[in-house]
Amino acid sequence: MEVVTISADLADPGALERIKAAAADVEIGLVVANAALAPQGRFLDTAVAELASTVDLNCKASLLLARTFLPAMAERGRGGLVFVSSLAGMQGVPGLAAYSATKAYLISLGESLWAELRPAGVDVLTVCAGAVATPGYEQAARRQAPGTTSPEHVAATALSALGHGFRVVPGALNRASTFALQRLTPRRTAIAVFGRATAAALKE
Repeated sequence: MEVVTISADLADPGALERIKAAAADVEIGLVVANAALAPQGRFLDTAVAELASTVDLNCKASLLLARTFLPAMAERGRGGLVFVSSLAGMQGVPGLAAYSATKAYLISLGESLWAELRPAGVDVLTVCAGAVATPGYEQAARRQAPGTTSPEHVAATALSALGHGFRVVPGALNRASTFALQRLTPRRTAIAVFGRATAAALKE
């Protein structure tokens, strides 16, 4: 198996063309859209350029990756696309306003594409992960949030769920809390809970 490594900033409009060119002679069977920015702090204190980069990377890049690679999958009648969203995308999160909004975008996009592409034999899955113990998270967090999972667990959960629905939440505690906050709790309470959890977990 040959591995081709491309170093690129997906927020850069030219990055996708470089990726597309490198994959021109390769049958791409699975695309995972995982890159993201997560500006912390009050929305009004966040630089406009950082907010724009967050939308470009978290939303636009994922949308264009899908549009670039899904047509060939649909034509072949097989393939898969995984959007890595977040539990933060299921309600607003004070202190992570832009991030949670972009992750909500991915949830909606993933559901739409799941429905559109099922008849073509292409699986689209959105992974709504909670806190994941990546180097970036460990650098930003003062402590691990309840339900923190490993990158390996998230990846294994996503691969197991591909083809079995439009969304998956890795981790039993995360699934339980998601059910409680989405089905049993008023929306304003869910927003407050996530805001307090974010403030407690992340470094100032």
